[in-house]
Amino acid sequence: MSNEDIRAMWAAWDAHEQVISPYRVCREGCREEWPCSARRDADTGLRQIGVDPYAVRRGEATIPA
Repeated sequence: MSNEDIRAMWAAWDAHEQVISPYRVCREGCREEWPCSARRDADTGLRQIGVDPYAVRRGEATIPA
């Protein structure tokens, strides 16, 4: 997997954030309940290569460059 692919997965994961907690709505306006398929796919891909996206968000880990 290339670094570009990893950055694209992170961008998708980050973009498809939940915006309204009680209603589980995606910030990108996906028409499915959050987490949407784009977020789930990105989460799975990142975790398969050993990247915890929540740790990246907290600043405890980085995206491999």
